[in-house]
Amino acid sequence: MILMEATSMFDRVIDVVTVAAILLAAFGLYVHIRSNHLTVMHKCMADYRRIIREIQSGEKFDGKVLKLDLLGLFNEQLFYMNRWWYLPREIKKEWENSIYHHLIQKDEYTEVKFNLEEIQKFPRVLSFFGKKEGEKAKL
Repeated sequence: MILMEATSMFDRVIDVVTVAAILLAAFGLYVHIRSNHLTVMHKCMADYRRIIREIQSGEKFDGKVLKLDLLGLFNEQLFYMNRWWYLPREIKKEWENSIYHHLIQKDEYTEVKFNLEEIQKFPRVLSFFGKKEGEKAKL
């Protein structure tokens, strides 16, 4: 009888430890995913600042290369924006507005002008621009 009670108690302890380990692993995974998302946001913002500063300084300004860098960054940002769970809503909205203002040449900090041939090299940017222009036409 005592052996059965000890075995039963041991099984319950194992069950509790297992549940605690599963919860701890799930929490660790959540923290890892969120830190990865923050790293991606930080990388995109740092790349944006670097490209814009190079454009504004004009020192090493190679217009074609920097324009393609900027479009490549927009393409990457749109990839993350299309994941509904990846970025906070406020960041998505800010990136969306920034991308659109650059594409229609209404950015107040730079005078970069994109042509359709350059935009067509980046399918997400082209799709985004077409969608935004379609929304604008409906208004």
